[in-house]
Amino acid sequence: MAWRLSINTKAICSRTSAFVPAPFIPDGGLIDGRFPVSGGGTVFGSLGRNVLRGPGQRNVDVALIKRTRLGQKANVVFRWEIFNAFNWANFANPASDVSSPSTFGKITAMSVNPRIMQFGLKLEF
Repeated sequence: MAWRLSINTKAICSRTSAFVPAPFIPDGGLIDGRFPVSGGGTVFGSLGRNVLRGPGQRNVDVALIKRTRLGQKANVVFRWEIFNAFNWANFANPASDVSSPSTFGKITAMSVNPRIMQFGLKLEF
C-alpha cells in the first residue's frame, strides 16, 4: 500500500507554428508590386533558419497514485494530478509579423494554463 509519485517535465525552446511564413515570390515576380525579383525568393530575403527565438518554456506535472486492494479481485485507485505544479509563467512567442510595427516583437499571451489539480477515484475489478 505504498504511494507512487511520477513527475513529467518538459522543456520547449520555441513554438515555430506561431511565426508567419514568408511568401515565395517566383522569378520575375514583384514585391509589393514595385520591386522585381530575379531567381525567385522570399519577401524577407535570405535570413537564416531558426533565428527567431521565443522565451524558454518550463513545465512540471506531478501525479500521486495510491492503489488499495479490496478483496481478491478488486482494487481502488486514487489519483491526485497537478499540472504546471510550480505555476511557472510560460509566455507565448512574440508577434513576428513585420508588416504590423505596433505589435512586432511584443508578447501578448501565455502558452500554457496556470496550475490545475484534479482528483480521480477508480474501481478496478
